[in-house]
Amino acid sequence: DLKIEYYGPINGHDYKELLKYLEIAKNETHPVLLHVITEKGKGYKPAEEDTVGKYHGIAPFDIKTGNIINPDNLPSYSEIISSYLYNFAKKDKDIICITPAMCYGSKLDIIKEKLPKQYIDVGIAEEHALVMANTLALAGKKPYVFIYSTFLQRGYDALIHDIARTNSNVTLCIDRAGLVPSDGVSHQGLFDIPMLISSPNIIVTQPKDAKEANDLIYTSLNNKCPFAIRYNKLNIKYDYNKASNLSIGSWELLKDGSDAIIITYGAFCENALNISDRLKSIGLNIMVINARFIKPFDKKLFNELINLNIPIFVYEESMKIGSLGSLLTQEALEKGFKNTINVFAVDDIFVPHGSRKDILKYTKLDEESVYNKIKDILNK
Repeated sequence: DLKIEYYGPINGHDYKELLKYLEIAKNETHPVLLHVITEKGKGYKPAEEDTVGKYHGIAPFDIKTGNIINPDNLPSYSEIISSYLYNFAKKDKDIICITPAMCYGSKLDIIKEKLPKQYIDVGIAEEHALVMANTLALAGKKPYVFIYSTFLQRGYDALIHDIARTNSNVTLCIDRAGLVPSDGVSHQGLFDIPMLISSPNIIVTQPKDAKEANDLIYTSLNNKCPFAIRYNKLNIKYDYNKASNLSIGSWELLKDGSDAIIITYGAFCENALNISDRLKSIGLNIMVINARFIKPFDKKLFNELINLNIPIFVYEESMKIGSLGSLLTQEALEKGFKNTINVFAVDDIFVPHGSRKDILKYTKLDEESVYNKIKDILNK
């Protein structure tokens, strides 16, 4: 009835058969559905036997054994965030973990296995995950949606018209935020901040380390409004300290200085401190601020920084358009700031495949590039 031509099932491992039907499809004048059957990992036994998706996105590995070469023994942000939430969820049955088919990537096995009644995998249906979270929140539950930054884009309508508009108690755990190594151009997590900060009601945050990640989860539990915690695809040191409640919008002074200010967040806090140390060796004292709350930002502290009338540098893993830097530039202009603000973020480009080191250098957001930029600007 829909005039869709159907061909199949086709053996996806038979090149000649597949090519034959692709040629047929190419010459059809109607929409075509090719039903192709394949076996994931066919021809490589470790991949064929993979039941959790280990080989879906794989690091360099030994072909003979299938083992990862030089694995990082530190836990990933994904493991840390999910384990922290598990600690809260086992005491609070209202916490519901929702994911659109990202159990393995977001390391949610601990919740899936130990708290199955508090875990929902909706499959590859990001919009549904967000709308379901919203309805659960409106019913008094505390839903946490684990979702990659790049896939959050699929649920933009649900974010605005369901979660933000109703100001519901949904927390977004935004995995793979910022520059994402080894997953290619389609997986760069650079668009969630421009999406989220333009919407009313949503609190947007990023921790600088594991301890702050735990604090932000605890803070989200103490606030009944949309709350986003974004975090990198990085391995970091675990921190078992007791969680503290953070004041909404509060920033943190990491290092004092009188010649200029670097405002940053997330993994770039460590980079900024290293850059500040290097600049101190040539006689420049640079203040470093941890802007852990991207929205709302710390207006009281920012106004104090403006009044110092020294150069400000905003250093972040986001598109430059719609970034924290754009928010702060607007605020500074409205307050009559007389000095300069420079924003180090990703220009109006798509970022290609590469290691984290490679793509930081490509976007000129590596420590060396930012150090040289700041040094040159201050020397002028």
